[in-house]
Amino acid sequence: MVQFCIQVLAEDGEVHVSLCNGQGGTPVDKPKREWHNSWQVVAMATEAHLILSAVGPFENENYPSYKCTGYRSQDKGFRVENALLHIFSRSFPCISVQITHMEEVVEGENVHYNIPTELSDYVFRRFLSPDSVHPVNIRSRRELWWKNLMSKSLDQISPT
Repeated sequence: MVQFCIQVLAEDGEVHVSLCNGQGGTPVDKPKREWHNSWQVVAMATEAHLILSAVGPFENENYPSYKCTGYRSQDKGFRVENALLHIFSRSFPCISVQITHMEEVVEGENVHYNIPTELSDYVFRRFLSPDSVHPVNIRSRRELWWKNLMSKSLDQISPT
């Protein structure tokens, strides 16, 4: 069913699926059924490249052409009280991320790592370089200064 919807869905269109509360298999469903005992509506929509964009109460007065199909084609009616409306839209296409290989010298050692290229301007800010005034670097220099001072003081105190 969902596979057919995607073929006729406008680019900015939505697919509305109404289910009894508990049938959708989403965290909004109360009571929440076991996964295998639900419609698994989000997983099924994902197969058609749709994402869940909203869940809310199903108000059948907003759908004048809505017809209840009944329970398993029997004369038993579909209970719309507390039913939920699951709204799906097209997902953005998955794009591959470009990777930038980074190399820095930290405390005299080469460090290599990969990051998404779009983050490279934010990551490589030379926080640990000797001339950095970043609080992390200032604290590191202060701790190093303190260690040096303490070791010199201890050398002066300890007997030789």
